[in-house]
Amino acid sequence: MVAYALMHKCPKCFALLAYLERRIKYYCSKCRKAYPKLLIEANTFRIYNRFQRNLDRENLQVEIEQQKRPKLSPEERKERNKQKRAIWMQNNKERVIAFRENYYELHKDEFVARKRAYRANMSEEQKKQENENRKRAI
Repeated sequence: MVAYALMHKCPKCFALLAYLERRIKYYCSKCRKAYPKLLIEANTFRIYNRFQRNLDRENLQVEIEQQKRPKLSPEERKERNKQKRAIWMQNNKERVIAFRENYYELHKDEFVARKRAYRANMSEEQKKQENENRKRAI
């Protein structure tokens, strides 16, 4: 859009107005009428303000369109969330440890029951291998 110039125009015939300093009025040479300064300047400001608001609204729409991010597919979203979670966990190691300890204390019975069931279903070979691994670690 073209920039709006502040030119005072006659409310009746839209001709340009001349300012008469002595009378503090605007004068239209076409329809030969004088208008109070306050009335003309208020009208001109309203017109200018309406034009400027429309211009700002259009510019804002353009900025919003430029800032829109493309929608991610579900796989991309999962990958992005995984990366964010990893960064958060690196930056908040103490909190992560505290959360894990708290979760373990709340669900300790379930963990112990799972370990017992796993050990009960282990074969003799797996038990021997686990004992050897334990001895090597000592």
